[in-house]
Amino acid sequence: TGGTIVQAAEALIENGATDVICASTHAVLSGPAVERLRNSKISEVIVTDTLPIPEERLFPQLTVLSIAALLARAIRERLKLHGVVIHPRSCAAAALADGKNVSSGRFSGPFVAEPKLSTGAGDEFNAGFSLARLAGLSVEQALACGTGASGYYVRNAASPTLEQLADFLDALPPPQ
Repeated sequence: TGGTIVQAAEALIENGATDVICASTHAVLSGPAVERLRNSKISEVIVTDTLPIPEERLFPQLTVLSIAALLARAIRERLKLHGVVIHPRSCAAAALADGKNVSSGRFSGPFVAEPKLSTGAGDEFNAGFSLARLAGLSVEQALACGTGASGYYVRNAASPTLEQLADFLDALPPPQ
């Protein structure tokens, strides 16, 4: 509930610390945690996105880091695969082997709360990602193309043309 970490931060400040940053893997943020952390002397609270954080539980000092690229890389290495691409609702990440090097990346996607059509969105992502890789684009650029193709599709119930995809990515809508 944030009580212990807030008390620890206060003790650090009282004993000469000029700044306190705390980090946690899983942000449960139960009970009064958000209010306590928001009103504390902690300058930044860093967490991962291993648990979903509802918008009403966000606060100014909170930084949420994605583990998607790390997860893609770990799965690829563990299973000895050439590549792994992960496309959850909020982002996309990939880890691809290229000889002895591994390229990995992440792209935040424009999640939409009420899609016009969601069946087939994964196929749209795969098509955009694969087309970009075949065109010689980087992992990050391919993730953007895949996310853009999927994002356009769920908003318009149709696959984008190349021009529509470029326009969509140029004016990437914020997540809903």
